[in-house]
Amino acid sequence: MLGTPWGSGNHSEDVPSGLGRWGLHEFVEPRLRGLVAKHLGVGLEQLRPGVLLRQDLAADSLDLVELALLVEQQFDVSLSDQLLDDVESYGELVDGTVALLMGRAADEKRSRAPLPRVPTRLRRRELRAAAPIHTAAAL
Repeated sequence: MLGTPWGSGNHSEDVPSGLGRWGLHEFVEPRLRGLVAKHLGVGLEQLRPGVLLRQDLAADSLDLVELALLVEQQFDVSLSDQLLDDVESYGELVDGTVALLMGRAADEKRSRAPLPRVPTRLRRRELRAAAPIHTAAAL
């Protein structure tokens, strides 16, 4: 949820609330850059949007699975196998993480929204006076 602490290893940091796609990208990218550089053993300067994880940085499938687990832990998101298969570049990894965070924020916003009012029409039931009961003795 945006605006709440997210786990980042032993540290917890607040994600500023109200960030749009660009602001969230600016928040996520440097953190992801450090995570990827440390895990793959590359320099921060090597991580540009177009750099290919498998070809340019020699990441194998195990590296990518481990990286996905680290991203999930850092940003409290769940990377699907399909997303992991589709990601080829560092830029795509950043964009995919941002998209997941935005989707989660939208889901949480919807879940906090009050239930919509449903207009109803209540009809008042008219009470009819019961007809007098005539008995043989009263006649």
